[in-house]
Amino acid sequence: MTDTSSRRATWPLVLLLALATAGLVADDAARSDVSSAQGSAAKPLKGEIRLSPGKFRPISMPVTLEGINQKITEFSRRASGYEYGATARTQIARQCASKAYTVQDQKAVGCTGTDTVDQCMDKLYAHCLKTASNQGHNVTIQEFQESAKTAAGEARALSRMLNQYADQADQAVKALVP
Repeated sequence: MTDTSSRRATWPLVLLLALATAGLVADDAARSDVSSAQGSAAKPLKGEIRLSPGKFRPISMPVTLEGINQKITEFSRRASGYEYGATARTQIARQCASKAYTVQDQKAVGCTGTDTVDQCMDKLYAHCLKTASNQGHNVTIQEFQESAKTAAGEARALSRMLNQYADQADQAVKALVP
């Protein structure tokens, strides 16, 4: 055989090997795509499967309805004290405003000839609020201020708790549904 004829004879063999090798590579690539797409050795629909623990997304509930109800109870108790005090102090303020004050009353609270009428009325009103009682339902200014601050604090705490509950519920929806 001449060089040319031996080249012609090997050419189909080289082509056949090239095509066969390409087919094997393509077949291996197709197999690896299928196995990587499945994600694990187990194939669905061929038997029982279980979800991996990583698929489980627990819902965190640091704020519960029970906790909110306890906070509402505490707030209600504090708000009742505040509202009772506000009602009592309002009635006392009305009594103070409806009274007539003598010169002696004015001097007793520290009004002087240099005070304006408004300045003297402020002194009389403040003194009356401090000393008057409301038919046995007296709430001192200090008691009222304390109950108002406490009720306001409880209201803010309840508001924060409700906002946390709302955020937690929103997060639960996102966590549970993939």
